Amino acid sequence: MSTNVCEGRVCLVTGAGRGLGRSYAIALAEAGAEAVIVNDLGADPDGTGAELGPALSVAAEIEARGCPSLADGSDISSWGAAHDMVERAVAAFGRLDVLVNNAGTFRRGPFVDLKESQCDTVFLTNCKGTIAPAHAAAQHWQSRHNREGRLDSRLINVTSSAGLYAAPTMAAYGASKSAMATLTQVLADELDAYGVTVNGVAPGAWTRMTIPMRAAGIDLSHVATRGGFDPEGVAPLVVWLASSDSRDVTGQIFEANAGMLAVAEGWRQGPKVDQTPAHPIEVGRTVRQLLTRSVPRTSRAQNWSSRTDQT
Repeated sequence: MSTNVCEGRVCLVTGAGRGLGRSYAIALAEAGAEAVIVNDLGADPDGTGAELGPALSVAAEIEARGCPSLADGSDISSWGAAHDMVERAVAAFGRLDVLVNNAGTFRRGPFVDLKESQCDTVFLTNCKGTIAPAHAAAQHWQSRHNREGRLDSRLINVTSSAGLYAAPTMAAYGASKSAMATLTQVLADELDAYGVTVNGVAPGAWTRMTIPMRAAGIDLSHVATRGGFDPEGVAPLVVWLASSDSRDVTGQIFEANAGMLAVAEGWRQGPKVDQTPAHPIEVGRTVRQLLTRSVPRTSRAQNWSSRTDQT
């Protein structure tokens, strides 16, 4: 079985200076990518600061493996900077085939204690920081499609199980990641016309953002029995989604952590009536009848033993 499943593909990974992003970037290089652009602002876990060092370090690791690389310190939450980043990648390597939107930030705490500044930071990084690079890549792919015909390109967005299931103390983070899951499905429909598949990954691993969970006393000891909780465990899924072999898969969200791989089935219409009663009390009775026929609501706590991440 060939290991060069991404041979000839130019890939860009945001937030690739550390943790999961680093593991994706290196795995893509090891899978035969033609080039891997390493984007990382170099910010601290709280979102402050900026340093190109982490991106430079990973780019050097990639080049040591014989794969051309480019370190990029763009702030992907800036529309102009994100577009400039994609333009530099195209200028350096001729095109962009794969974009992995991995960059993100995390805030955790009771909803009543949430600060406006925290909310703004989370949504700016996790939402706009995904939309802006995706928009830049989509414009590039549209232009290429107009010249070359149907492409075989990939957009991979990183979401979170906290955005798929109820996760107490993660209101802003979960909402931002839920938005990215929906964005993934919207773009899967829109970009299919150009030959671009769009999928999402909800990963789990010990990173700078998840280490504080240990200090919080959250029991994740079970992961040791299912392959550990290292970033490298998620990378094979990302590599496959980036490869040509995944061309028939789009609009899907996958969970991957500690050796577990699952399809997140998401929102879909459940039991219904064709005529809503006119009286509120009758509406209530109808709702209760429908709920007895529906799939029970799933919380993140109920899925904790097999779905654990903050990325």
